[in-house]
Amino acid sequence: MRIKFRLLLCLAAIFVTQMSQVAQTQSPAPKQPDAVYLLKPARVFDGESAQLHDGWVVLVRAEKIEAVGPAGEIKPPAEAKVIDLPGLTLMPGLIEAHSHILLHPYSETL
Repeated sequence: MRIKFRLLLCLAAIFVTQMSQVAQTQSPAPKQPDAVYLLKPARVFDGESAQLHDGWVVLVRAEKIEAVGPAGEIKPPAEAKVIDLPGLTLMPGLIEAHSHILLHPYSETL
């Protein structure tokens, strides 16, 4: 049993080493710091009210939300790329941030 565990541990170490080398050789996609997008979903859930907002748009500049609101109130710049999202609801990203610090495998023996 110990030989299998050691073999598995060695294989895992080799895999991690190879993956880190691959990650170092790949270059990230070039960023467009001034890119502006106007997202046009059917509805927006803002995370603050219980109501969905029909006809709202989201203006994004350089990976940050710049404005959110009714389409008639948001004035996008001329260079904004419009992305239509018909039938979709746009909502804030959700973060799953819980952990089980003391959770052990059920097959663990005393």
